[in-house]
Amino acid sequence: MSVPRVEIISTGEEVIHGELVDTNAVWLSQKVVELGFHVQRRITVGDRMSDLVSVFRERAAHADVVVVSGGLGPTTDDLTAEAAALAKGEPRVIFEEWAQHLRDRFSLRGREMPDNNLKQALLAESAVLVDNPIGTACGFRLDIDGTRFYFTPGVPREMKRMMSEIILPEMAHDFGAQKRCLRRLHTFGVSEARMDEWLNQMPRHQDISLGFRAHLPLLEVKVLGVGDQATVLVEQFLASMPEKVRESVVARDDQSMAQVIGDMCRARAITISTAESCTGGLLADAFIHVAGSSDYFVEGAITYSNRAKQNRCDVNPQLLDEYGAVSLEVARAMALGMQRRAESTLALSTTGIAGPGGGSDQKPVGTLGLGLATESGCYSQLLVMPDFGRTSVRLVSTFLALDMLRRYLSGLDVFAPYEMIKRLQQHVS
Repeated sequence: MSVPRVEIISTGEEVIHGELVDTNAVWLSQKVVELGFHVQRRITVGDRMSDLVSVFRERAAHADVVVVSGGLGPTTDDLTAEAAALAKGEPRVIFEEWAQHLRDRFSLRGREMPDNNLKQALLAESAVLVDNPIGTACGFRLDIDGTRFYFTPGVPREMKRMMSEIILPEMAHDFGAQKRCLRRLHTFGVSEARMDEWLNQMPRHQDISLGFRAHLPLLEVKVLGVGDQATVLVEQFLASMPEKVRESVVARDDQSMAQVIGDMCRARAITISTAESCTGGLLADAFIHVAGSSDYFVEGAITYSNRAKQNRCDVNPQLLDEYGAVSLEVARAMALGMQRRAESTLALSTTGIAGPGGGSDQKPVGTLGLGLATESGCYSQLLVMPDFGRTSVRLVSTFLALDMLRRYLSGLDVFAPYEMIKRLQQHVS
């Protein structure tokens, strides 16, 4: 059986005008591809009857399965169900099963159901209901010119539950999902072009394909295998990657770098504290964002001013006067002071110039000092990155600090070579 051609249609004026980010289409694409199907097109269309009918009929001629999200509400601008019936060329009827479900739902809450909610049970007569256990808009399945259409609400949590529990399993059963294995590698510090060059120098089975997605500050590498031996082929490819590639992998699949670090800390009973200037809490947030991080994350301080660096990290004022707040020496003192104050195994520090102002010829915007205090000594370095803009400089700084810690815990050289980032100084004491 050939791989079905799947298309995704998102509806709504707020989507097409950019008022709402279409996260539904992204999630749907990922889940459909994970099944081993091919997503050949994604389309966005507004709440206009003629446009909806036209796009449904048009895509029916080119796709095997079409998933449509949005436009199933009770208001006058929710036109998807009516447009589907017109595209099919058949009348709409009240599906009494769903109408009664709506009445019961409102009754249980002690509320009277508005008459316009009944519209949500008015579907093309050959439609097949798809249950929505958490909302009033039922989904439905409808064949249009031989193509199977699935219609879901646009509310993400409703759509995701219906897709996960009903529609995706049905698609896999009816269309024969292809055996496949997808591994996602999140890499840091290597450009897309360089990674592509490295990986394409490796021998690769014809059933293995590579994909790349750069999203500052990470590069995601997708390794996809298809066929009966997909998992074996992918694992063999990953195992044969050169050391320089493996060192740049900071997390895999759905993990974050902070999760990877946290797992290592928990396994070794290691605790962490942070002292931040330019990152302003982003570093601590990366740890706290992970559930269960209280097992290893002790404390974080935002020491933005020189006074805060002195008060919270015991930084000697003479260091600030002699070297400046953004320096290898102050980064080192911040890390050691925080480690001592928090009584943590390890401590990370960041101090830098995020811009747009504050830079100089000697220390331009993008200059960053990092410190990592450990039980055996302190690693500190002074780096300069391109001026990515204030928000991105702070984000990249956070990842540089995390990677410094990851590399230390992994037994790698703490001072990694990064593309586009220049190291001015480094010191171990």
